[in-house]
Amino acid sequence: MKNHGLKEISNEAFYNCKGLSLLSIGNNVTTIGSQAFYGCESLNSLTIPDSVESVGYMAFFGCRGLISLSIGEGVTTIGNYAFSDCSDLPSVKIPDNVTSIGKNAFSGCTSLTTVAIGKGVTSIGSYAFYNCRINSVRITDIVAWCKIKFGDFLVLANHLYVNGEKISDLVIPNGLDSISDRAFLCCNSLTSVTLPNSIISIGNSAFEECENLRSVHIPNSVTSIGNYAFYSCSKLTTVNIPDNVSSIGDYAFSGCVEMKSLSIPNNLTDIGSHSFGGCGISSVSIPNSVISIGESAFNSCRNLTSVKIPNSVTTIGESAFYGCVNLSSLSIPEHLKIIKKGTFCYCESLKSITIPASVEYIYQQAFANCSNLKQVIVLSETPPFAYDNSFSNYNVTLKIPEISKTTYKSTEPWSWFEKIEAINPTKYVLSYYVDGVLLKTYEIEEGETITKELEPTKEGYTFSGWSNIPETMPANDVTVTGTFAINTYQVTYMIGNDVFRTDSIQYGAKIQVPDATEIEGYTFDGWADVPETMPAQDIIIYGSYTSGISDVAIDDRNLIINDIKGRRIPKLQRGVNIIRTRDGRTRKVMVK
Repeated sequence: MKNHGLKEISNEAFYNCKGLSLLSIGNNVTTIGSQAFYGCESLNSLTIPDSVESVGYMAFFGCRGLISLSIGEGVTTIGNYAFSDCSDLPSVKIPDNVTSIGKNAFSGCTSLTTVAIGKGVTSIGSYAFYNCRINSVRITDIVAWCKIKFGDFLVLANHLYVNGEKISDLVIPNGLDSISDRAFLCCNSLTSVTLPNSIISIGNSAFEECENLRSVHIPNSVTSIGNYAFYSCSKLTTVNIPDNVSSIGDYAFSGCVEMKSLSIPNNLTDIGSHSFGGCGISSVSIPNSVISIGESAFNSCRNLTSVKIPNSVTTIGESAFYGCVNLSSLSIPEHLKIIKKGTFCYCESLKSITIPASVEYIYQQAFANCSNLKQVIVLSETPPFAYDNSFSNYNVTLKIPEISKTTYKSTEPWSWFEKIEAINPTKYVLSYYVDGVLLKTYEIEEGETITKELEPTKEGYTFSGWSNIPETMPANDVTVTGTFAINTYQVTYMIGNDVFRTDSIQYGAKIQVPDATEIEGYTFDGWADVPETMPAQDIIIYGSYTSGISDVAIDDRNLIINDIKGRRIPKLQRGVNIIRTRDGRTRKVMVK
């Protein structure tokens, strides 16, 4: 079929022409309409000329005999389903001028194995290459690739080649500010990633299921890590999360079973749902910036043995620590009101738990299947609401405030505990040390408010202040330290009304007075009232000369006169003068 006079091939122009086998599109054509060649099963070769700018919706859908496709350099848009179900098409090259590849554009191209994507592409729609057999995606610009808006269900990076080389050690050039969603989804050849200092955000699923990824360097510039960003990177062992990160998305590191250590950044406020579920970490310290821990955030971290949850946390999601079978040390924050469903279920190594006085509700299976639990301590005088299955084992000791024994014994399910005992107040030692020397000690009950010791004073010294003091006494001894720093004061030496010199001297140091300037015809009387050592204040020390000139019988118009600081003055003044005579001689003169 020849159509050299056409500028546009209209919608459905050759719809379902199953016998069409030869097609030549003229160089005047700019648009190929929707479903223009839909179902042309006999068409086996297609060249789209450079004049064409857009390929419409389903334009070549179902051209199952198509085995050769050349897309012209003028094309900018490939529509939705444009080449979908071209089941015999083995390869395609997207030219640099194409900016948009529509959703399902090549879906169902079951023979498609090789795709070359031009550097001008900015968006690839959902399912664009769904149900293809791609084993090679070739690009020339890694920065352009990182900027593409990838739709859902796109797995293109699992066989990614950059300038002919399969990607393994990825180093992103500086200047890029974000990694787009799904940019390296399932890129199984990746082993390491180094991001530049210009990166601010890592997109959703950016490195999801990169099964051979072992290390990632995240720079301090990054503030946001998206949902599923490193999900199921099962060999990832080393990752640094910098302190500037304030957002970690849901499932961000879930399934990173080889990740042994974790440092949560100090600016993070919320830990997303499932963020670290199934990771191999053994301990975690959550910073005081965090206020919320999401659902299943540490679910099934089977190697986790201890976790410190700060009092800043007010919300812990359902199943947050579910299945942490080796978790033996746990602190529940003092401002938590609700322990949600399954939060600590199957924490089989827990032997004792302390539920703070703030807790009002304990939901289903919160502590179920904690098979080694021996003791439950509840600090609230009013029994928190609990379900029958909040605990699965009631053959343990329940400790509660003395004043509340009757109430707990008459409230289910608390009354079901085998033994109910009053809490014996435990006292711990609070010690204050100054410069390594014990100042004072106090014995304070656990949970009691701490009144801070007044800061000591010492002449000639400044106190540093006390080190961190908790608001209430924890369940351990506390040592508080402070130090004195010696002060420095100023000595000013004066002769008459002139400042001769200033020195900075530490308190208590010996004062070494300076030598005075020799003046012809005068004798320096010395410095008056000099302390032996430096006192705890700034001081002024005066010096003086004897004899001297009462009247100067010379013509000072023939002299060059300077004051003691070298400044030119018009005539002799009281005090020290420096004069130069016509014969070039210089001398110092004191005028009383």
